[in-house]
Amino acid sequence: QLAAELKLLQDSTTPNTAEQVRETLESELDKKVEELYSEFDFEAFASASVGQAHFAKLFDGTDVVVKIQHQGIEEKVSKDLSVFSKILQLAEKYDSSLASYQPTKILEDFKKSLIREMNFEKELQNMSKIGRKFADDSTVHIPCTYKDLSSRKVITMERLYGKSVSDLKTFHHLPLSPSEIAKNGAVLFLNMILRDGVYHADPHAGNIWILNDGRIGLLDFGL
Repeated sequence: QLAAELKLLQDSTTPNTAEQVRETLESELDKKVEELYSEFDFEAFASASVGQAHFAKLFDGTDVVVKIQHQGIEEKVSKDLSVFSKILQLAEKYDSSLASYQPTKILEDFKKSLIREMNFEKELQNMSKIGRKFADDSTVHIPCTYKDLSSRKVITMERLYGKSVSDLKTFHHLPLSPSEIAKNGAVLFLNMILRDGVYHADPHAGNIWILNDGRIGLLDFGL
């Protein structure tokens, strides 16, 4: 039951309205939505803790996904962390056994990770870097990104066609067997860590897709 509830945080957070989405896009990219994309679906197909995702189409016909940060999320996170920090400071002061674990230090590290995740420009850099590392790897595909249609709060990236690895059993005509896909996934993450010194730090099922051609598609490089 706990796992099921936590899974809701991956793609079931209440999304921003169409008006808020338009406001964020036009403020960040300095153009009307109609000037940015030939088609844009204002209804989010997924919404997680930091942002939400929309289907769109470029003027050359390319299908893309646009990830947009929730309005006001930075302020909300800052306030929540401030309150939590005060609570932990009191806990450290009055509970010596807890103080030995340095909870305020742990919170500070967590805060740094959150700040990085909320800066989509950092995610864009991560995707580009890892994409270059695996450009010649036929078993994996990192979505290409569009820098001119991205900013600190917006990322426009290639749309991938496939399913979450958690839905692997529903694939009936994959060119690879599940065991081959599992092997490729293990090699992928080992190469990230041991060969390239980079790592996808949020490898839950929602961020690992099996594409229709059997390749592994990785999403969400915010951390």
